[in-house]
Amino acid sequence: MRVYSVILGDSKESEFDKFENKEFPGRDGELAYLYDLIELITERGCRKHYFRFEQNANAVAVLYDDIDDIREQDGNSADQGIRLYCYIREDDLLVLFNGDVKTVQNPRDCPNVGNHFKRALKIASKIDQAIADGEINLDDPFPFTDIELEI
Repeated sequence: MRVYSVILGDSKESEFDKFENKEFPGRDGELAYLYDLIELITERGCRKHYFRFEQNANAVAVLYDDIDDIREQDGNSADQGIRLYCYIREDDLLVLFNGDVKTVQNPRDCPNVGNHFKRALKIASKIDQAIADGEINLDDPFPFTDIELEI
């Protein structure tokens, strides 16, 4: 299982680092569940049932009843929960992006996740194109090292 993130522009942090550095008050249960899920994915692979698909980007959210129970326990049942956008390919490649708390049904309309969602769509599209063009070779043990994509 290969897990990556991306660094955009001149940033010193990856998109996933930015997500990890955010404060999510009152959402300890959701965050613990999310990190446990990432660990499970690294052990078992990118099984489609772990993800909620939102167009080409995937929000890491699994077993909807369980995550809904956790959100209710945390007192956050009024929103859509934390979304961490990512890219999956096959069952052994996961690229983690950024995310936030989703407050409305359509991620494009959400003030918190809208930009993260749109950026994830662009990056996913660029990765797919780079794979198709041979710029990224998934047979390489480190296919994403030093790859530059124009977003």
